[in-house]
Amino acid sequence: MKKKTIIFLIIISISSSIIKAQQVFITDFNFINGYLLNPAKAGDSGTKLFWINRQQWKDIPGAPEITVVSIETRVSDRNIGLGAFVISDSDNFLRKTTIGGSYNYCLKLGEKHFLSMAISPGIVTSQLDFNNIRTDEIEDPLLFSNVQNATNFCADAGLNYKFRNLNFGFSVFQLTGTRLNYKSQIDGNYLNYQLVQHFVGQLSYTFIFANEKFLVEPSVVGRSTIGLPIQFEAGVNLSYNDLVQTRIGYRYNSNAYLAIGFNLYDDLTVGCGYEYSLGEISGYSGSSYEVIIGYRLKRRNDMPNYKKIDKAENQAIKSSLENQSQKIDEVIYKNDQLNENIKKTNEEMKLLKEEIDNLKNNSKLSPEDLELLKQIQNQHGLKDEEFEENDVKDSHIINTDSNSNNDEIFKDEINTNQKFCVIVGAYLNLETAKQGQKILLRELGLSTTIIQDSEAYFYFICSDFFDNKEDVAKEKQRLMDLNVESFIIGKPWTYKTVDD
Repeated sequence: MKKKTIIFLIIISISSSIIKAQQVFITDFNFINGYLLNPAKAGDSGTKLFWINRQQWKDIPGAPEITVVSIETRVSDRNIGLGAFVISDSDNFLRKTTIGGSYNYCLKLGEKHFLSMAISPGIVTSQLDFNNIRTDEIEDPLLFSNVQNATNFCADAGLNYKFRNLNFGFSVFQLTGTRLNYKSQIDGNYLNYQLVQHFVGQLSYTFIFANEKFLVEPSVVGRSTIGLPIQFEAGVNLSYNDLVQTRIGYRYNSNAYLAIGFNLYDDLTVGCGYEYSLGEISGYSGSSYEVIIGYRLKRRNDMPNYKKIDKAENQAIKSSLENQSQKIDEVIYKNDQLNENIKKTNEEMKLLKEEIDNLKNNSKLSPEDLELLKQIQNQHGLKDEEFEENDVKDSHIINTDSNSNNDEIFKDEINTNQKFCVIVGAYLNLETAKQGQKILLRELGLSTTIIQDSEAYFYFICSDFFDNKEDVAKEKQRLMDLNVESFIIGKPWTYKTVDD
């Protein structure tokens, strides 16, 4: 009986000391699913579901096999990211399953400075299955009938800082140092297997080439746990046009690896990875393999958290636009009253120009929005060969009474059967479109209408509606004479208000 207790103690102590260096699984696909490396990145990939399977050291019987299922999303219009995961880690006689969730909150510390903080509580269940142990004493009942299960609470945490293209992350896995207790069936003594804290740091910088089609991101990762030296990993991520992503990496005295992923149909991601072992273990461990499948569940929230603006900041922007409108009105009034003072008038006009430029900067569109606007222009924009008469249907238009003295100048909704309108501004929200409309009316005496595109994404400022090409050409010439391009982003273009 005593001999069997000693065997049990030896097995527990070996599993606690040898494999504590890799109690937390390692994946080669952190460049596709950064959430697995740091819970503070939950939601950065939008709303996505990932499945990963890793077969490690294929030439070693009972070598680790890891399967991970994770899902992440971003709460709409907030700086909150959510995630959930299930990790199954099988290592010969030790099998561990972890189920957890993540809460991530992003703070804007300054212009283009963002800090994300996350906590990931969970439950871990560990099973000791002695049926997988090889022994000369094949009749030993301890080894062939004893299956032990232990369950306890666990938690991870992470921080992630981003400035422009620079990213630094730090995460702690198994933060609580959970102990999993096992009871000997021979003498009733309790033994434990401890989950020690693992610390991971990551530093990367993204270089952008070819109009943002080609990205190069070198990165360094450091991993450590209490009592063990830091293991460094270096590599470079390559991405082309968001269609192909690959990483070439090296882990010090451990392995070199290559992982590649393909984005199919905008929603589906598939990839595979290969590791070649190095160092002392390379002679008998064999290679490691990994596959990943990801699926985008929702497109609306696919914006990284560091680009989101909280409600307080959004309100501040609206207040700033209102303040700018008031200042512009004051400048125009002073200009009318003090025509004889040339110097003062010039200074006021300079201030007016700066404020209009600020409005333009606040209305700038992201590359994704510009691409969508280009698609709308290609689909609904007027081309020279498209002036033939066609059957038409109404589009959704928001009417404005440009001569109203009320601050809320947008009234009822109307429909029009006229085919074309000349667009002098595109905005992502109604408030900014109103501000641009006010400036055009005040500065140029240009009465306009706001319409919303068929995808309900942009708000367009429209100078007027027309039935034929000749009237459209005259309107464009009139706008050129008014020098409207000084007050808008881009040039006027013609929108087909009805579908052919």
